[in-house]
Amino acid sequence: MSNHSIMLVDEHPLIRHSLKQLIKAADEFSVAGEVSNGVDVINIANQLKPDIIMMDINISNMYGPEVIRQIRKEGIKSYILILSFSANRIDFYNAIDAGANGYLLKNCELDMLLNSLKSAANGLPVFSNQIHQYLNNRHQYQDPLSSLTKREFEVLREIANGLKNREISKSLFISEETVKVHIRNLLKKLNVRSRLEASLVYMRAK
Repeated sequence: MSNHSIMLVDEHPLIRHSLKQLIKAADEFSVAGEVSNGVDVINIANQLKPDIIMMDINISNMYGPEVIRQIRKEGIKSYILILSFSANRIDFYNAIDAGANGYLLKNCELDMLLNSLKSAANGLPVFSNQIHQYLNNRHQYQDPLSSLTKREFEVLREIANGLKNREISKSLFISEETVKVHIRNLLKKLNVRSRLEASLVYMRAK
């Protein structure tokens, strides 16, 4: 029986350990390696060239879709299977757009996970039921940032980069008062109450 190599990417040691035990019990799979943060994924994946990279959407140092984007940019052909607690549709869309092949929720049954791995080994897309609904309904989804003007988007980008109002005004060559007006407008359009919440919307929609 063919043995398919799996690389685990998750910042939680307990979850990596549990996944390793599960995979060891399945004869057709083996754990090629494990990574706890986004920075090391590219190098390790290049070294191991695993058949499957099973990774969380939220890992240390980098947002999962950005990691996926870099993996694909490097020409790594591994099947990328997201295994995450996040059922956020923006996380899912970002992961798929970046190059992920499947998306499972961590609350799935063990049998479903193993069957999904078998499907992944054959190159088939695998999704949890809730996630599959997102896929079917994507044409009805509207990008939360699409309502922003170009300047509001630029201000939001600088907020997400950690800049204060004075720094944003210098960066965009506008007054601090104008920055405040843009912030007030974009918070209203995104239906959030704080800069932090707005930053999270931006990061998820990137």
